[in-house]
Amino acid sequence: METDTNRLAADFAAAARPAAGADSPIRIVPSGWSRTAGPTRVLVSLPDAAHLGALESSWRDAAGIRGVTLEQREPGAASAAYAISYEGRTLLALEVFLLAPPPAAAPGSPAGGAPELAVIVDDLGYDPSVARSVFSIPARVSVAVLPNLPESSAIAEEAHRHGIEVLLHLPMESVAGEDKAEKIELHVGEPAGEVARVMDQMLATVPYAAGVNNHQGSRATADPALMASLAAALRSRGLFFIDSRTSPGSRALDAALHAGVPAAARNVFLDDDEQPAAIRRQLEHAERLAREQGICVAIGHPHGATLDVLAEMLPEVEARGIRLVSASQIARRSP
Repeated sequence: METDTNRLAADFAAAARPAAGADSPIRIVPSGWSRTAGPTRVLVSLPDAAHLGALESSWRDAAGIRGVTLEQREPGAASAAYAISYEGRTLLALEVFLLAPPPAAAPGSPAGGAPELAVIVDDLGYDPSVARSVFSIPARVSVAVLPNLPESSAIAEEAHRHGIEVLLHLPMESVAGEDKAEKIELHVGEPAGEVARVMDQMLATVPYAAGVNNHQGSRATADPALMASLAAALRSRGLFFIDSRTSPGSRALDAALHAGVPAAARNVFLDDDEQPAAIRRQLEHAERLAREQGICVAIGHPHGATLDVLAEMLPEVEARGIRLVSASQIARRSP
């Protein structure tokens, strides 16, 4: 009788391989991937629904050999779902997703490549325990760390140790009264030398930063002169840039591209509304945009609901054929 969940997950993943085919992704997501209790998940991507019968047959054979029960469940986001249980206790969740073919001419992705989605979690730097919740998400994300906070350096270093891409979340001036100002931020009217000095001071507190995105900045990013100075500083330091687009009047992306800086802009904010259902809808929107455009950048924040939705849904998004990439990979695809 096999009831060890790690071994069972490996066994059922292996049993799925003949039906899925050599090139279809199979993911194991351990239990404990969010604050919401749930069993270990085995996510299987199938090229089409015709393979589902063979997959279910393989799983029934595997369940019989191991003395556990295979039960069909409501599929939810999946195309089909099953539970592996023993004496009434659920040991595994088995979820099947159909790989959606990429659009014929998705403009941002390489020819024949999968649509790409980069997810950035902003505003790290305050709380190491919250940062560790981000690091435990079972999918690729990038993180943006605020400078000059007591935990900024330690959090950036820990992200780097986990292989997670780090951005400097650079504070910039907002329209008067719109946002709470940071103690140190880029201001309209600052000369280029001061822009470079301020950015270097911030980078010193966020080690391993490979790129920059703006924190606030509805006034600063609309100023062409300031953005040109920032772009020059980014280029000389080999950094990429993501325009968070906190204002529709932003000139930041144009300035970066004009200076030859790898750059892209945020397409979706995930959690302006922090309700889980709203965050789910925004992530689904980001997935649709990735399919339509070839690439998409989504930005969220380290709220509990956001992290739970990302931990649950990003493996599903990947199982449906979206390639999760770092922010720098999207930036380097810019024209």
